[in-house]
Amino acid sequence: MNRFYLQPKSNSPEIMLDAEAGIFEIKGRSLPENTDYVYTPVLDWLDQYKKRPNESTTFVFKMLYLNTSSKKMLHEIFVKLEQLHAIHGHVEIHWYYEENDLDIMENGEEFCSLLNIPYKLIELHEIEDV
Repeated sequence: MNRFYLQPKSNSPEIMLDAEAGIFEIKGRSLPENTDYVYTPVLDWLDQYKKRPNESTTFVFKMLYLNTSSKKMLHEIFVKLEQLHAIHGHVEIHWYYEENDLDIMENGEEFCSLLNIPYKLIELHEIEDV
C-alpha cells in the first residue's frame, strides 16, 4: 500500500498515512479554503486501506484548530474508520488536545461520542505546531 503524506502549510495540517510503518496521523491547523483538495486523497487512501488493513489501526489526531468545513471532512474520515472497525475490528482513535483548549477537547468528545469505535481523549501540555 502506498504511503500518503501531505506537507503542512499555514492553513492545512500535516497528514501521514503509512500502513507499513503503522503511522496514521493528522496534526496541526486545518482551515484550508478547499478542504476537498486536502481531505479527498485521505478518504480515497482509506478506501484502499480498508481492503487490506493492518491487524490493528490507531489513528492519531493532534489538532490545533479546525474550521467548520474541516470538521465535516474529519467526520467523513471517522465514518470510514467506523466502517473499518465494523468489518475488521481493532480500530482506535487517539484525540489529543492541549490543556485549556476546550474547543478542540469538545470537538474530540463530540466526534467520539457519535461513533462506535474505541477512543481516547488525551490532554497534552502542548502540541507541537508543525
